[in-house]
Amino acid sequence: MEVKRATRPKLELNDVVARVNGSADGRAATSADIHFSLSADATVEVSINQNGRKVRSVEAGRTRAAGSSQTVWDLRDDKGALVPASSYTVEIRAKDSSGYVTRKVTPILITR
Repeated sequence: MEVKRATRPKLELNDVVARVNGSADGRAATSADIHFSLSADATVEVSINQNGRKVRSVEAGRTRAAGSSQTVWDLRDDKGALVPASSYTVEIRAKDSSGYVTRKVTPILITR
């Protein structure tokens, strides 16, 4: 009889969407909602980057349950200043209990 070792499915990070609030209806942008989905429980980091440089750490080392999650970026940098109108990227890194890491990057445009 052959015994097969059970393998856990690899952690997946899906449905990543970053949406600016306030700019679509003519008002100045006030925040951005960042949505994502995890296939398993994971420790999550969410950062905002511009030209390869980290502008803001929105979330660092927070444990999230499998399923849909959301966080909010207040459109400020790590010093608390409002970021200028420009294009940015949202990077989400997730690490499961076995140490497997996955990441996704999505663009976001801030207008003022």
